[in-house]
Amino acid sequence: HYWRNLDDAASETKVTADPRSQKFPLRFAQGSRAAAFVAPVAGVSQVFIYWLDTGEADQITFDGGQKGLQGRPFIWHAPEYGGDLAMETVVDDSEVRVYHLPAGGSNTDWELVDSISTPDAGVISSPEPFEYDGKSYIFFNANVPPLSYPSAIFLANIDAANPSLEQLTPDEPERARTDPEVFITNEGPYIYYNRGTDGAVQTTCNLCNEGIFRTWTGLAPSQ
Repeated sequence: HYWRNLDDAASETKVTADPRSQKFPLRFAQGSRAAAFVAPVAGVSQVFIYWLDTGEADQITFDGGQKGLQGRPFIWHAPEYGGDLAMETVVDDSEVRVYHLPAGGSNTDWELVDSISTPDAGVISSPEPFEYDGKSYIFFNANVPPLSYPSAIFLANIDAANPSLEQLTPDEPERARTDPEVFITNEGPYIYYNRGTDGAVQTTCNLCNEGIFRTWTGLAPSQ
């Protein structure tokens, strides 16, 4: 993997710290010259932060559980923590963990602040955070075990003291819902996603793909 400044071709740099064997490439942090990736440490995949300007990579998770199996970690500045860095990643397929780096902290000071799972402990895919009205939210799709299909879209906050997890799509009709993305309108945030009549949506079954759908998050218009 490589990165570069858009207006400077000479800045192209190889990310030697990111293992080529990893399923997902690194993802840029929002609002910082840094990126996140996962790499194995003693048989457990852990999250690293890569600093673009120094080329250094620091391990930031040290707890158990395989990180990043269903998507790349996200790092952003969370308003709940005064704009400090926060990071979310899928752990062991069925849990989203949220970590926080206190202001002035080092790479070993990231603390686990929240854990999110669906009621059925479904496999979670494509989790992404967004900020709205001074709060952070994470949306994702998840299946209903033991099947990989159907799946539903969920929305969660990152407030462990007052947790909220909402299923945004109905149980019927049974559909595969994948690759959710957020778009904020004057009516509040909507989540757009692909929908299909079986688990092959967006991959090998074009006839199964019903197109792009959307669902309202329930979050009121910004004041």
